[in-house]
Amino acid sequence: MARRPRIFACLTRILLVILAAKYLLVDMINSLDDVVFTLQHEHTICSSDKPKFAAVMFHSEPDQFESVLADLLPHIHEMWVVRLFLPWRRTDGGRDSQFFYRSEQRILGMNVVQQLAAKCVHVEVMKHDVSDFPIDHNLNARWTIDSGPVIANHFALSRETYESINEQQMLFFQQDSAFCSGANRTLDSFMHHKYLGAPWLPGRIQLAGNGKTLTLLYGNGGLSIRSKRFALFCINLAQYQHDWIEARLGNGLAEDIYFSRCLFEHFEDKVDIHEARFFAAEEFLDHPNFPFLAVHDPCRVAESEFAVGCSTEGNIRVTQDLIQKCPESRRVTARCVASCGFGKVDTSWEDGHSVGHVGKMQVLGI
Repeated sequence: MARRPRIFACLTRILLVILAAKYLLVDMINSLDDVVFTLQHEHTICSSDKPKFAAVMFHSEPDQFESVLADLLPHIHEMWVVRLFLPWRRTDGGRDSQFFYRSEQRILGMNVVQQLAAKCVHVEVMKHDVSDFPIDHNLNARWTIDSGPVIANHFALSRETYESINEQQMLFFQQDSAFCSGANRTLDSFMHHKYLGAPWLPGRIQLAGNGKTLTLLYGNGGLSIRSKRFALFCINLAQYQHDWIEARLGNGLAEDIYFSRCLFEHFEDKVDIHEARFFAAEEFLDHPNFPFLAVHDPCRVAESEFAVGCSTEGNIRVTQDLIQKCPESRRVTARCVASCGFGKVDTSWEDGHSVGHVGKMQVLGI
């Protein structure tokens, strides 16, 4: 009878050894798989060359980056880096640092960021210091002022923004940008410009400069290409200093008008409306370069001539053409053509919910 406990204890030890060996073997196999994947990824895909171009976006809400990054994904490669900026205040008692680090982890865990990594495109989440930006303390929503065009001006006109970016050529984009899969040109083919943005309606923006009237033909900044040298030149230009200070704090020119004026006034030989038309569209969607590479916030001018909308047959035709030739534009047109509808549309990029619409646009085949 005394042998049975000893036999049982011996069998128990043997079983524990077998189980330990099993788990050890599984861990070794998993570790080996990770090493093989990493070696293959580095050896066959990724280059050690420094990126040439930066894709730059600023927003206060981390969830706003995902959908537009998914649009951008097919257009960039390992010579690009994605730099995503969040607002941050040194004087906020540590709360902004906590917000930043939580948001950074949230962004880096997004599926689209993993897809970019698989293409050897590095994503970096960065801080934009808004400590000197005036806050309306009557606002209950902390980010109300940080989400609009005023704070976007502060970001795009801050010297520190450009100095923090290593790459000389940059694509600035916002969450209401869409990149078209059917474009005739690659994004890289535009990345040599000093400053390039979608055309404005002819004659809409006129400024006085050097004793004459400047008519700015293009330059929308929400989706634009800009060089670091050009941006810093314009920011540091002595004759613009008063305008720069006012605009940076939200009391003057919009940042895109500021940079467009600098281009048209000081680099007239680099002005190229032809390239602007092929690059992007916003206010004027009815031109022969359809499909352009990208579109920015077409809803801003909805229902006007040559714009998306439901008011006229012309608006409906423009909307139909845009969605057929640039399906990605569905995401940024949904909110302004909802009354005429065009089937089920995912508007989660905007409000976190999916909304379906059925109506006139669906009859037209959109």
